Amino acid sequence: MKNNNRTRIHFKGLGDVLVHHVCFKQGDLIANEHTFNIKKPNEYPRWRSKRKETYLAGRLAVQLAQFSQNFPLFDVIRGNDGAPIWPTNYIGSISHTDNEAVAIVVEPAELAIKGVGIDIERVQSAAQLQDRELIGEPKEYDLLRKAGFDESMAILILFSLKESVYKALYPYVKRYFDFLDAELVELEEHHCCIRTKVTLSDSVPAGFLVKARYQIQNSNLLSVAYW
Repeated sequence: MKNNNRTRIHFKGLGDVLVHHVCFKQGDLIANEHTFNIKKPNEYPRWRSKRKETYLAGRLAVQLAQFSQNFPLFDVIRGNDGAPIWPTNYIGSISHTDNEAVAIVVEPAELAIKGVGIDIERVQSAAQLQDRELIGEPKEYDLLRKAGFDESMAILILFSLKESVYKALYPYVKRYFDFLDAELVELEEHHCCIRTKVTLSDSVPAGFLVKARYQIQNSNLLSVAYW
């Protein structure tokens, strides 16, 4: 592993949470996987090296969060749908790029939230996103343009925000929803509000608001959503 660090994120009106990072070089984690106390899914041996590395990095980031915040150690196993399964009394989220993983673990009762989602993207990948119309609508891009972002960064930020919203809501609605099923409706500095456009469950109807924030650091874009 190259280095580990953490980022303090402010949830507006609620307080700060910690995002834990694990940076790694290709091959390092697999070479040392026998030293990690990480529960692996049955299909793990059949995965390609890249998928193994990002899985290990994500769970190591969770362990960092547990140690740092004095939480009990628990395995975050992989569900049949591929999503992490969190134990009772804790919620969290994991994301990764090719060489960095991030995790957030919180006690929902402490922050008075029910869901949280995180996403990390390489800023340089902004130029690769071409499906502008599949990610957002003109009024959403107008908000980001007024905040000073060019076309490519506006697409990347909207993509990342909606990825984090999906991760925050999915454990409760248990259904897939599209980028266009949610819309950015408020942007104030780095704080955002994103509203669902369709009913996802009885508790998440159309018009449901999810708060989010984003920040750019170390050539990465980090987005966190919560509700």
